[in-house]
Amino acid sequence: MATTTLKPATPLEVTAVAGPGYLIGIFPALMGRNARMWIHFRVSMVMDLLNMAAQASVFFFVGRALGAGDQGWTDNYAAFLAIGLVFNTVLEASLNGPFQSLSGNYWSARLETVLLSPCPVWSLLIADSTWFYVRAAINALILGSVGWAFGARLEAGFQDVAIATAALAMAAVAVLGIGLMSAAMFMLINAKGGNDPISWLVGILQGLVTGAYFPVSELPGWLQAMAKCLPQTYAIDAARRLLLDNDEAVPLATFGTLSPVATDFVVLGGFVVALPVAGAWLFRLGLRKAQVDGGLSRWA
Repeated sequence: MATTTLKPATPLEVTAVAGPGYLIGIFPALMGRNARMWIHFRVSMVMDLLNMAAQASVFFFVGRALGAGDQGWTDNYAAFLAIGLVFNTVLEASLNGPFQSLSGNYWSARLETVLLSPCPVWSLLIADSTWFYVRAAINALILGSVGWAFGARLEAGFQDVAIATAALAMAAVAVLGIGLMSAAMFMLINAKGGNDPISWLVGILQGLVTGAYFPVSELPGWLQAMAKCLPQTYAIDAARRLLLDNDEAVPLATFGTLSPVATDFVVLGGFVVALPVAGAWLFRLGLRKAQVDGGLSRWA
């Protein structure tokens, strides 16, 4: 009697991975889904935009109540605050984007489809995070417009704006590394309740110690030390020195004869190298764990 040999099922981790052409073709569809959902619900979209403008107005009203003070940063507080709010908005997309993408696709049961396709998980995270950056850019434009209405004016030329934008881009890449660490917690410690310890802690510190609302020099010494451990602090500091002629502020760090702005860029460069590498390594570790215990499937 002939016997039938059953072939073992192909494990998920050795499923054929799509080539660059496939990924380039699927990227607009992945990103466009988020855009279509946002635009389709027009009432929610308008309420979202108005809510952002209202929240920004509260901060600028508080800034106007401060008036001009002995410290130089209060003389043009509207512009000072506008830079901090715009940078915070963009960098929050880097911090929260990967975790929100993974969590949203998991709870909507879309993640299984991606896992069974040639499309790798990280491509989904990149597409969703790109949409978060688009939303952040829209919000930043609203914040800048509200700040302009409250008297915010920049004292900079095109070159200074370009360099400040480069600082923002470097910080976004660095913070994205923290965002990948945050997303890894979804798999490593089963942080599936809508939040994780890494983005929670960094999110609190980002608003408190990075200088978004007031100078780092106004903080107690122990909080200043924590501020210097975050890339957001150096990006905001560099932007204000470039755009507001804020050279009288105390430098965050000093490297030889380098200017404060150059020092900020040197530290940002270190963060850009270290944090994404650490985040990618931790995220890959989480994926390996999920392949063993089925942590990315709602039915495992």
